[in-house]
Amino acid sequence: MIRLNELKSLKQPTPEELDKVWQQTFEFATATINKDLSLLEILLHEEHTYFDTKNKWDTLMYFKEQFEKPIPADLISEGACIQFCRGCQPGNPALVFHNGFFPILEEEENIPKAITLDFKDGKISDLTLCHWFCNADKLQELAEQN
Repeated sequence: MIRLNELKSLKQPTPEELDKVWQQTFEFATATINKDLSLLEILLHEEHTYFDTKNKWDTLMYFKEQFEKPIPADLISEGACIQFCRGCQPGNPALVFHNGFFPILEEEENIPKAITLDFKDGKISDLTLCHWFCNADKLQELAEQN
């Protein structure tokens, strides 16, 4: 049985909250496209997690490793596509980098993916692969491996 208090629900954000989310989403996309670890460090919450297992510093190291991996020329894009999650984190921004190729998952077939952002205390507090955008079962398996 699903407990209603465990479901993530949408709330009406204030105009200031919306502005802050848009600004941080844009800055996160810019930092990722430009491989700017300094900007990522500023944006991430101290209690930040990625795949629910990495802290802020582990996440920065993960991104540093990701930035060093080559992306096939036919998948490289100069910008990011933004969507909004409709499932795992309803309403949160989900960013698609390099036609869904980034981040590169270890020893796995490339599946399109989007990074969903969550916010806490005015910072990005969580990055996850958007289960709505991709195959949820496959993503859960990959998240546990990475």
